[in-house]
Amino acid sequence: MKIQTLKFFILVFFFLSLLSCQSKKKEEKLNVVSVENIEPPQLTKIYPYKTYNKVLNFSVEMGDSAIIDSVEYFLSQCQFTESWEIAEKVFSRPNPFRNDSLEKITFSSELTQLVKESKQTEVVSRKAILQSKSPTDKPLLIEGEIFTSLYEEYNKYIPSDTAYCTMKEIKIPFAFENTHYKEKWTDTILLVHQNTSWYVHDVLYGRKSQYSSLQERLKAFIRAGQEEQRQFQKQKK
Repeated sequence: MKIQTLKFFILVFFFLSLLSCQSKKKEEKLNVVSVENIEPPQLTKIYPYKTYNKVLNFSVEMGDSAIIDSVEYFLSQCQFTESWEIAEKVFSRPNPFRNDSLEKITFSSELTQLVKESKQTEVVSRKAILQSKSPTDKPLLIEGEIFTSLYEEYNKYIPSDTAYCTMKEIKIPFAFENTHYKEKWTDTILLVHQNTSWYVHDVLYGRKSQYSSLQERLKAFIRAGQEEQRQFQKQKK
């Protein structure tokens, strides 16, 4: 009887030990996480700490440390600080639309193409009107400050302390002010990652206007030029 009881306890002990080992293996499998393989959240809120106008480091509003590590890894790979400096370049120089140096080194391929087509639209419109029956008419022109949503331009601007970041794009709000007209508003600059760098792709207008963004306004201007040329062709016939 004692031998049977002893065998029973041995079997129970063996069975419990087996269960314990399996449980530990499961825990080990669950705890093995590859940080670099974790996709960052679709929209990540990032706060830069600035000293002498240079971004030094970041903190991320997330609870999971693995995701935080992943986002920090992403930022280090994509040179987020560079995007901040590029955004400020655009607004620190007067009239970005007429600034050829910005067009070559700062704008995305899509925005560069739209700027070139818009400038060409002005040239074609000017020539067509000079050759028309009303050579003193005003040609199509890009007027006012189109890189912000206030036509009358700005004389003060401050980049936001918060940016919204994905793997492919970064949105940085800018607070603008026109002290003469006592206007204050916020527009958001959109940057995209192309090749190995960040480029200005669009400006999302914050004030109510006819257009919602810089790209939409340029596309509308190009369409207006195409329509003008169609009308001139009709008149020639």
